[in-house]
Amino acid sequence: MIAWMPADARFGDYQLIREIGHGGMGAVHLAARPGDPRPVALKIVPDYLSRNQTFRDRFARECQSLRRLEHPGIPRIYEDGEIDGRRYLAMEYAEGQTIESLLESPDSRVSGEFVRTLLTGAARILDYAHGRGVIHRDISARNIIVTPSAGIKLIDFGISKLADEVTLTMTGQHLGTPLYMAPEQFASGGAKSIDARADLWSLGIVGFCLLTGKAPYVYDNHLTLMRQIIDPEMVLPPALDAKPDADTGVAAVVDRLLQRNPEHRFQTAAALLEALLHPDQPLQETFTSGRKYALNEIVYLPHVKRWAVVNERGRLGRAPYVGLIHHGGTASGRVCGIKKSVAETAAEPCPECGGKTAKAAPQQTDVGGFCLSCGLISDSLMPLGRKTETRASAARRRILKRRLSRAGIWTAGLVSAAVLIHAGWDRFRPAPPEDRAAVGLIEREFSEVSTKYNKDEGLVMDVNTAGFEDLVKIKFMSDNRALFLIAYRHNHGAFKNMADVQSALSLTGQYQTVLAQLKVASQSAAPPDPEFLRRYRRVNINSAAHDELVTIPFVSEKTAEGIHAYRKSHGNMRTIDDVLNSGKSEYASQIKRHRMAWFDFVSLGDASLDRTFQQAVDVYYAGLRAASQKIPEFTRIDLNHATVLEMSKTLRSSWDALAIMMHRHKYGAYRSVEEYVKTTRMERAFTKNERMRDMSRLTLEAAYVTPGDRTVTLDPEFLRDWGAPLNLNTAPDERIVRMPLLLKKEKETLLAARHARRLRSVDELWPLMEQDGRAQKRFDLLRDFVTVK
Repeated sequence: MIAWMPADARFGDYQLIREIGHGGMGAVHLAARPGDPRPVALKIVPDYLSRNQTFRDRFARECQSLRRLEHPGIPRIYEDGEIDGRRYLAMEYAEGQTIESLLESPDSRVSGEFVRTLLTGAARILDYAHGRGVIHRDISARNIIVTPSAGIKLIDFGISKLADEVTLTMTGQHLGTPLYMAPEQFASGGAKSIDARADLWSLGIVGFCLLTGKAPYVYDNHLTLMRQIIDPEMVLPPALDAKPDADTGVAAVVDRLLQRNPEHRFQTAAALLEALLHPDQPLQETFTSGRKYALNEIVYLPHVKRWAVVNERGRLGRAPYVGLIHHGGTASGRVCGIKKSVAETAAEPCPECGGKTAKAAPQQTDVGGFCLSCGLISDSLMPLGRKTETRASAARRRILKRRLSRAGIWTAGLVSAAVLIHAGWDRFRPAPPEDRAAVGLIEREFSEVSTKYNKDEGLVMDVNTAGFEDLVKIKFMSDNRALFLIAYRHNHGAFKNMADVQSALSLTGQYQTVLAQLKVASQSAAPPDPEFLRRYRRVNINSAAHDELVTIPFVSEKTAEGIHAYRKSHGNMRTIDDVLNSGKSEYASQIKRHRMAWFDFVSLGDASLDRTFQQAVDVYYAGLRAASQKIPEFTRIDLNHATVLEMSKTLRSSWDALAIMMHRHKYGAYRSVEEYVKTTRMERAFTKNERMRDMSRLTLEAAYVTPGDRTVTLDPEFLRDWGAPLNLNTAPDERIVRMPLLLKKEKETLLAARHARRLRSVDELWPLMEQDGRAQKRFDLLRDFVTVK
């Protein structure tokens, strides 16, 4: 009898009985609807995904694709929809035991025949799904169920992806279970680099675990596991090495599924099914000395029970031979393409298969010492072989061919471009400058970075009261930026807080270097100082010539050309929209609407138009301030699933983004925002620096953790930079400068230390660090991501 939960445990019309699973795509409940006798598996998608429009579109398409699947091994889809803003999917409930629970049971004993039966059932299901363009992408022990009638069901196709729609997958979102994921699922190409063979790899991991009773990787956390998966040199052990008494035929199938190169696996589920259904027949790829083989071809060596890849080709006398790299790391040379009937034989049997060994046969080889059956060449004869090509040499030829092809394309392109430029120069030449206007000119010298003022990195100034000559003493503060700050407060009122200052400075480009030397101490703006008044002018952009336009602060040559072109095609500008649109011409494609820092330095040449324009600029800048300080609902980040790029944009700190990613890759999922507060740089919430306090407030408002979710999303961008430890001795200086968890002075000390001598241990980093309250935490987290070897 079903034990019902309390009556308030409901989701819409569904009454929730119990939770039967939880993953990155949300919780799955056993549920029932009053009046409907069928129990259902109800997947409820988390808030952070339900609010994402890209995901909503993807979810709808996947549900539509799943309805096409009608197979006894795939649970049927009853309905999908949305309740209280949460997307859901109601599916047929598959009763039975998962392979995960079977593996976790200490009393479980799995026979080779059971593994063959399970792989056969799963292969039938995948053959059906792949034939209809659906890739599962998350096959794991928890997603394969053995029903009470000994049938096989493959569940959780909820993250499957139509092969012809993989381009809709969100960047950086890898939802698979890490242990079972294929290496190509971590590639930067994301979904574009995944095909049906990734499902076959995952099925191979399940088979390996069942056959041997252990995982093919040795790891203690997610980080070490992922490093092994993405390491191109990592080769999984053959199943018979892990368990010598395992079923030989099943072991051969599993080993073929777990080839790192997808080209070496079974290419389709149908091919896998064929190998499983005919265990008594030799595998199609079984090596024979009677045929020739191509480079990179995979073969099966039945006597050593290993798969091998053709790594080189050559000749032994007049006989062709191949050099094989065995699964597991050993190697052998084997003659191929020999007619056995004409070769004389020696008395010594082959040490591998016991077959006859060839004597010298002038019409065939000129040498003997190889097996006529398995082709094995004796160790004493291998040095006599002459290589003709290897996989490495073939790869170099392909690279050279591509480079030559690209060079030809570039040369043709440059010649064509030169012809077009020469022929069309008169057409595309900028219009000649108009007469220089005498009114409103800002001399070019005032647009350059100031060099006559001494810079002081220790200065911290009140942005509301500082004069021009005070502001330009700040390190990296240009004359233009100082003019802009005073003009901004003069035209739009005093800065209320550092968020206002940050919003204004963001219009001028990179601003972080000067923001730390500014503060808001006064709530009223001081009158403009004499030096500012001497320099400040408004230029009439409806009449100014090109040379005058480029003297406006933050107006580049491209912007001036865009303004000039807009005037010629549309006439005088009369509104703020006209000014914004002037940046859209073909001459100013680099101009962005949110980088209009020069609004306070221009005039439309008419007092009435200028008043309306100034009011519109007030509204425009106010909107930018509000947008920069408000955190829209859709920009909130889940600490366990956001990518580095998403966190950097929302938290406005790449340092924190990388620290969060390092923490969750090493220790797993955050359980709460409070845990994040204790493990990152959140003590800045108590600092006297107002900007730091604002950033801390922003972080606390933006970050959240889905209750009960213990999964993390793997970010390929992070893995590309940090999947392998950073070598502190050999890494470029730029990588050291960009390292998170180290302060600026610590990075400078590290650079000086490694230039003076070679670091011998990661522990030598500890004395170089500032011994602040968080030094030990920073060092413990960082040490797993760096090396000195």
